[in-house]
Amino acid sequence: MPLTAENGFLPQLYEIPGEIVKKTKMMIISYPGNPVTALADEAFFSEVISFAKKNEIMVVHDFAYSELIFDDHPQISFMSIPGAKEVGIEFNSLSKTFNMAGCRIGYAVGNRKALNILGTLKSHIDYGVFILSKSCRDGANFQSFAAIRTG
Repeated sequence: MPLTAENGFLPQLYEIPGEIVKKTKMMIISYPGNPVTALADEAFFSEVISFAKKNEIMVVHDFAYSELIFDDHPQISFMSIPGAKEVGIEFNSLSKTFNMAGCRIGYAVGNRKALNILGTLKSHIDYGVFILSKSCRDGANFQSFAAIRTG
């Protein structure tokens, strides 16, 4: 999916060749992203949802830079768009938002079936949690972690 300045660095979904779409099982998008700081709007996310439903594609939205938006631009979560939970999941990270580079602490929300598959996969490849996160549950950051757990 070519991302060009002329298209605001947003993919033109219906220009993807049909033979590619038929083989596609998952699409990863990231708005805002790095190094291209393009922002997607609600209309684009709605188009992604329609495209994903039509073509039975799981959408993975990397929202790790969600808090690093300036100039009064709206911060739009893919999951805030109606229908997103049916076709996708969204990842976020505490590392970027709270300057915890290297901690590799994140979370995912969205489609229950996809999250269960992800949980099974992660249970076989990850072990332990960065020691700071264990100590934070009893310290000043308890409220932050509780908010993430409970929404």
